[in-house]
Amino acid sequence: MLLGHEWPTTTVGYLATAKGDPERASLESSRRAVRRLSGEV
Repeated sequence: MLLGHEWPTTTVGYLATAKGDPERASLESSRRAVRRLSGEV
């Protein structure tokens, strides 16, 4: 477990956005969620 996360990809995602633009990261995250929920890959 890295930083308390069950999946390493979760930690990697946080680390990748830590130095980035938080607003952009939030928008990209929302877009990924919409694609997943709509069945897109």
